[in-house]
Amino acid sequence: MSLRLHWVRPVQDLIKGIGFGYSAGSAQLGRAVERAGVELAEDAEIAVHFDYPMSFQPIEGRRNLLFTMFETRPLPPAFFPHLERADAVFVPSRFCFDLFRPHVPKGVPLRISPLGFDPSVFYPPVRRRSFPDVDDWTPDHERFRYFWNGSASQRKGWMQTTGAWSWVFKSLPWCEILFKTTDENSEGTVTQVSANTRSDTRTLPWHELGELYRQAHCFVLPSLGEGWGLT
Repeated sequence: MSLRLHWVRPVQDLIKGIGFGYSAGSAQLGRAVERAGVELAEDAEIAVHFDYPMSFQPIEGRRNLLFTMFETRPLPPAFFPHLERADAVFVPSRFCFDLFRPHVPKGVPLRISPLGFDPSVFYPPVRRRSFPDVDDWTPDHERFRYFWNGSASQRKGWMQTTGAWSWVFKSLPWCEILFKTTDENSEGTVTQVSANTRSDTRTLPWHELGELYRQAHCFVLPSLGEGWGLT
C-alpha cells in the first residue's frame, strides 16, 4: 500500500505577493512527492502543511505535519502557540532546527528535511570560451555579468548590492549586473543605478529563470538571513 498524504495549499498562495517562497516551494515539493510515488489525496490521514507558522491551520481528525522555517533570530513569540498544534515539525536546515528546537513542545518530533533542486532546470552552463582579461576586453566581447535575484528588501541585501555597484562598478564598461525581482516597484530604482545595470521584473517559469542563472558569470546575494538552507 502506497503512502497517502493530503498536501495542504499554503494560505499565502491565496494572497498575491505574500509568501511567494512558501507557495512556490510547496508546489514544487508536492510535485516531487508525487513523482516519488506518493498519492496525494484530500481524504488522507496525514496532512502536510508547507506554510508559515502563523498561517498553520491543522485539520481536525488528521495527523498534521508542519513544514516551516524562519530566516533570523529570535523566533517571534507569536509562532509558539501555532507550533504546539502540530503533530510533527519539519525544517529545511540546521539553522532552523536550532532556532525552533526550544519552542517545539517535548514529545513533538522536530526533523531536518533539506530541500533539493530540480537538476533539469538548474544546472551549470557549458562555456565555450573563457572571459578575457580586463585589459584585453573590447566592446566586441560580452560583458561579465553579475546576477542578483530576490525581493527588493533589506533582508536580501538590496541596498548593499545597489550601493556597492554604484560605488565600485558603475563606470566599468566590461561588466554589468542583472537584477531579477518580481517587485514591480523596483524597476525604476534599479534602472537609475547606472548604464550597465539591467532589471527584469517579469514572473518567469522555472526553466526561464534557470536560463538567467546560466547566462551569468557570478551570482550575488549578500543576504542578511536565509532559512531555506540553499542560499
